Amino acid sequence: QFVQYGEDIVGNPVFYFRNMCLGPWRKDVDATVLAVLHRLETSMKSIALKNPAAKCTVVVIMGKPVLGRSSDDGIDDGDADDGDDTDDDEGDGDENAESGRSDKKEEEEKGGDETGDNEKKEMERNPFIIGSDPRIDPSEEYFVHTNSALIHRLVRLLSSHYPERLAKALIVPSGGWEKTMGGLSIRGYVSSPRTRSRIVMLKSANDLKEHINENSLLSFAGGKAKLPPECFE
Repeated sequence: QFVQYGEDIVGNPVFYFRNMCLGPWRKDVDATVLAVLHRLETSMKSIALKNPAAKCTVVVIMGKPVLGRSSDDGIDDGDADDGDDTDDDEGDGDENAESGRSDKKEEEEKGGDETGDNEKKEMERNPFIIGSDPRIDPSEEYFVHTNSALIHRLVRLLSSHYPERLAKALIVPSGGWEKTMGGLSIRGYVSSPRTRSRIVMLKSANDLKEHINENSLLSFAGGKAKLPPECFE
């Protein structure tokens, strides 16, 4: 749920926090807080040896993993369209248009199925690509692993014990409503105006590449870097 990996484009170490993970959450706020603090403190000690004044970038993934896509990775996103399906014969009018929409819908559904199958195969072969602990069954469903009590405690603890360590927090929404409401609700937990100004609500995971090089961005956030196994030690 919380891991440090790589740096952003200006050299700040990057931490990733995931709102959704495989398997049900035990709703043990104490255990989750302790796990986050343990990984944060362990990473910060190592980072401080190189730069005692280092600031951190935090990437918050609100939804499921956002795996990167490319034209040659064997995954069809179902969005390809040559634009010629409904324009061949203007005389057929609505009938051709309706047929084109039906064909496109079938292609999208097929593409979505193929994408899901490929993701499942890749997940079973290499669970680290989606940031999954290999001890967790990949057939598990995704569940929210946070609540308001957890977020409130984490914000309070981090603000008190790691003041001025945040360079910026990049929030990746999982749905349209979060693009407007998510940032507002998260900022609501932060009392410092200066810290609130560093919380950035992105439009999509693709915007992360403006802040973190794609080769350094973890695969479950849409980049090319694979999560190292030692992250789960």
